[in-house]
Amino acid sequence: MRVKFSKTDETSKQSNGILQIPQRYLIFDPFLESRLLSSLLDDQPYLQAVSDRLGTTLAGAGNYRAVAQHYGLSYCKISSFLGKHHSGPTTALIEILAATRPKLTVQAFTAVVRQKAKRRDVADLLEAYDSGKKLKDVYK
Repeated sequence: MRVKFSKTDETSKQSNGILQIPQRYLIFDPFLESRLLSSLLDDQPYLQAVSDRLGTTLAGAGNYRAVAQHYGLSYCKISSFLGKHHSGPTTALIEILAATRPKLTVQAFTAVVRQKAKRRDVADLLEAYDSGKKLKDVYK
């Protein structure tokens, strides 16, 4: 079950006794189940798209290393194993997380990507995957 987090501030409005929070502050939808992160390993097009983006360093943002550090992987493991994996470091990270944290959801992983790596592009792609959108529809 998804947990709903919201940020309230001066932009929140109350209408007919109902607090209205702008959509950009809503991070999770409490009514939708999130897929397990391990399911991403079975969707090669999405996995490749996520891996390509999170494996790339952008100015002012992190990459797979920031996410790996959040999950407690040491610098040595990141450098020696993730950096040299045949499918790329992000795919290796997702494989490790799927094996060691079988209940980790795409939603929880997306939150870490957004927070720690500050990669909205990857987070948006993961959210599209989690909601069931086809990859070709995401890039229209």
